[in-house]
Amino acid sequence: MSLELIEFKKILKRLDGKVLLAITFWPLIMSLLAISGSGFFVSKGPKLGAVDFIVTMIDFQDLIVLPLLVSVYICSMSFYEEIHTRQIYLYKDITRTKILNSKYKSVLYTYLLFYVLYAINALISYYLIFQFTKIGNGQIISYAENMIPSIFEAFEILLSQLFYIHIGISLSLRFNTGFSIFGSILLYLFIKTSRYIRWAKYLTPVGYREIINFGGHMDVITTLLISLAVWIAYNIIMYFFNKKYFNKLDFE
Repeated sequence: MSLELIEFKKILKRLDGKVLLAITFWPLIMSLLAISGSGFFVSKGPKLGAVDFIVTMIDFQDLIVLPLLVSVYICSMSFYEEIHTRQIYLYKDITRTKILNSKYKSVLYTYLLFYVLYAINALISYYLIFQFTKIGNGQIISYAENMIPSIFEAFEILLSQLFYIHIGISLSLRFNTGFSIFGSILLYLFIKTSRYIRWAKYLTPVGYREIINFGGHMDVITTLLISLAVWIAYNIIMYFFNKKYFNKLDFE
């Protein structure tokens, strides 16, 4: 079994990994609340189709920050704690690069698994429950012209979450859990508010949506390419410095 799969299984067996996966049932909880008529879930716009509901749920998990907090905690347990407690000494016969890459992949696999299961649970919850509520319409999407913007938004959230997690990894290599979470939340707040600052939004991988409005002079593909290019550039830089730092760590 490859080292990244060993690390991945280790995360899934820990409490923090189980908590993250438990959050994937949030769309089901929201659907039950909506059909109960409790008024907890209220939509002031048009009734929601399946895609609308999935994107709304994805956007909600981004706003409540809880999955991000758990993900950064997972980063800290996989990096800082193992380095601090010398557990990483067990890998002394494996190259540093392979150790680092396996831990990177295991953390990213965990979040991607969460994201996919979250979307699947949202889809199932919609057709089993939510479509029968007052704010569900049973359609795939309320308006066909919203399909591309909706997919773009879901992809943008995924990019941003992976970016925050990479920041969490970078901080967890160097600092304790509390500082790593605090630093990641600060970055999250900066990116969320940067869209209201003319110059700042272009510093983030997900700030380029504002320049197209899906119908302006730049199309969606161009914006995706720009966002991906900035995202990849930031991640390459972070990985370079993280690898350099990790290779200098004393495992003895």
